[in-house]
Amino acid sequence: MGTSKGYQPPKGYLWSDAKRAVSSMINNNFESGSIGKAVGRYNQATRQGGGGGSSRQQALSTAGAKAANFFSIARSQGFAKALEEAGLSNLIGKSNEEVYSGLLDYFAGDGSSLDDAVVRDSMAELMKEMFLDVPNDKSFEEVIHDTDMNKFVKDLITKFIQKDFIMNFSEKIEAKCKNIEEYKKAEKQIKNFIKTKIDTKYSVEDLSKIDWRGSQGKTFINNRCDEVLKVFEVYLEG
Repeated sequence: MGTSKGYQPPKGYLWSDAKRAVSSMINNNFESGSIGKAVGRYNQATRQGGGGGSSRQQALSTAGAKAANFFSIARSQGFAKALEEAGLSNLIGKSNEEVYSGLLDYFAGDGSSLDDAVVRDSMAELMKEMFLDVPNDKSFEEVIHDTDMNKFVKDLITKFIQKDFIMNFSEKIEAKCKNIEEYKKAEKQIKNFIKTKIDTKYSVEDLSKIDWRGSQGKTFINNRCDEVLKVFEVYLEG
């Protein structure tokens, strides 16, 4: 139901704290405060105790900046030009589904490593919502023209945090659920809580002057991810 069988979060006292917080979350029927504490403990473990959180965040920053740069070119010079500059001229004139697949590979790679897989899944879900689950079969160029880049960055970070947390603890949660329906309900509660907290705390900036092609774009997304993760620290107080 979650990540591949056999995956276990890294060990260490911060991870032990995180796992205890997840157990408490389950025992408290996924009450909001217990979800917040579990997410906060998990973020604390990944950021201070090692275990790959930082490398996944760097992978997210690279993919997000690559997508933002592509969108920027498409909005200013046209979709075909953006495809040409990305070396994806073969996608010109293709169906939305073919363009979706090609751009996903370009932005997020093949997902061969665990870090890349979390980022690819996050990007895939967001791009599906943006480009495939749209009314009137809007073209990619039309969707990109209408895209709010602040919302794109926020939604990508949100999906990344949701998937990263659930990936690490899906088996633990699954073991406490009676069936697939109960697990899906628990997963939805966790995702909704994370999304709501980020939506209420996310700050909007002028992104028009950011150079998405270089380190500035990656640094911006990485720093914004750090800021978002701090939203959950309030649940660790007291």
